[in-house]
Amino acid sequence: MLRLEIPRTQLEDNRLASSVVRRNPFVCLQTMWRSCGTYLWSKFRNNHDFCTFIEPCHEKLLFATSEMFQKDMEEGVTTTLRHPHIDRHYFAEFPFQENGGVRYFQKRFSFEDYYLPEEADDQGLKQYITSLLDIARNQNRRSFTKFCRFGMKTAWLKKNFAPTMIYVVREPDAMFRSYWSLGGKNSYFLCGLVLIISKNRNHPIFREAADHWAIPTIDCSTSAEEINEAYKIVQRLDDQTLRDICLLLWAVTLKHNLAYADLLLDVDTLALNGGYRKQMEERLLQEIGISFTFDDIQRPRQAEAPGLLVSPLGTEMIRRSMQRLPADFNFPSLDVLSPESRTLFEALS
Repeated sequence: MLRLEIPRTQLEDNRLASSVVRRNPFVCLQTMWRSCGTYLWSKFRNNHDFCTFIEPCHEKLLFATSEMFQKDMEEGVTTTLRHPHIDRHYFAEFPFQENGGVRYFQKRFSFEDYYLPEEADDQGLKQYITSLLDIARNQNRRSFTKFCRFGMKTAWLKKNFAPTMIYVVREPDAMFRSYWSLGGKNSYFLCGLVLIISKNRNHPIFREAADHWAIPTIDCSTSAEEINEAYKIVQRLDDQTLRDICLLLWAVTLKHNLAYADLLLDVDTLALNGGYRKQMEERLLQEIGISFTFDDIQRPRQAEAPGLLVSPLGTEMIRRSMQRLPADFNFPSLDVLSPESRTLFEALS
């Protein structure tokens, strides 16, 4: 876990906030599901300098109301997901329309165009994100967004909005075990991974894997229907294939962010290496002007899940998929990864 410390004096706070806002008023956190991103978001949310938006690509933003999300919280969704305590529902900052949904949000934002190159012209997505940033600007606050499904849009986001981009990485075995612990093959997160492959199967990065695993294009009128179709596919896939799908998305998303993110945070290393914690504390202060400490971070381990972390066939397909990704990075940047993640990534590259 991370703990946020606010500058001690009002004078220091004002001076620091002023300099940071001039440098960059927008901070963006990219994660995959179950990578401690919600904890980080909650700490930014508790800092009044920031107006924070969690998962601006969540499919329910197409139709839900604030009251629906509040009811989910009252029924214990925070405890179920093992998230930190929050005093109001996750999406309280969003401008819900009277009949539900958030203005400018489109269904396709949730699972389509998982990889969006920086030269892509997506005026609809640009308009939507701009509308959220305007909310923070009108409140004279900095913007903070936490995305779980935009991991390969980092280059596009940087070109169009120039945020300070932080990518949070977690070792994929721990991620998969967390997915599995929340329902096994009934897990929403496994359905989400399959739906991402389905909706992006025509892109060269994903085409071979989608063909091999016989994951068809899913195209329904609602996201709920699409998730249900993905659920049916998950039920027929073997456990190892589900692991390989998780690893594929982990590897290509990490490669993209090694090339384009301003800062990578490895939550496994944060929990185990005191020197790395201090280094990241200093980097975060330099990048965003907020002082963090990580002395209470934990490395939660979930119950065992079936399958091997790496299968021979999965390794070869993932390697070819990564080669189709036009993203360059320096291998010394892998020093920020935990030994397990670095070894695995190098084996797949």
